[in-house]
Amino acid sequence: MKKILIIDNKTDDIKSIYTACKHFGYEYKTVSAQQVRSINLEIFDIILLTGGIWYDDPAQQAQHYADELNLITKTKQPVLGICLGMQLIATAFGGQATRIRREHHGRREVRLTDYGKKLLGLGDEKMLVFENHSIGIIDLPDNFDTLAKSNECIEMIKHKSLPIVGVQFHPEKFNKQQHADDMWKSILWLIEK
Repeated sequence: MKKILIIDNKTDDIKSIYTACKHFGYEYKTVSAQQVRSINLEIFDIILLTGGIWYDDPAQQAQHYADELNLITKTKQPVLGICLGMQLIATAFGGQATRIRREHHGRREVRLTDYGKKLLGLGDEKMLVFENHSIGIIDLPDNFDTLAKSNECIEMIKHKSLPIVGVQFHPEKFNKQQHADDMWKSILWLIEK
């Protein structure tokens, strides 16, 4: 059975993430951002960074997530970031997170880039997702590809050479089972590829 380390950044959706892990046959362990340093990362197959709290004060942001940001750039394990997790991935590599024009909460369609369609093997250029965020990534580091976008921000990223994937949306909150399964399978396939 594969093991996932979940770094819980105080998401409201932790139970839904547990449900997804169980559904796909993953054993999981949960720690906070402040407990990362004490964990043996090598026993885990995937590291999942949850959504959570973005601090507007850069010093507070850097202090609160210091160990997690360090882990993102140093670990050899595949990393999947959801919402804040994706924002942390991008900023750890030099990208920039910005407050977007308006908060997004609920279902919406995002557009896959040509590379995103090719990589995911999807013919449709739009994907229905669930979003809950007011911060987004506008400037992406050069070592990442954009797989999906909305009008306001980047919605899905993949590192060009490392097994690191981020999604701005919340796959754990989508409740149409087949669609949710397909979305999780695509994301897990990307991370394990």
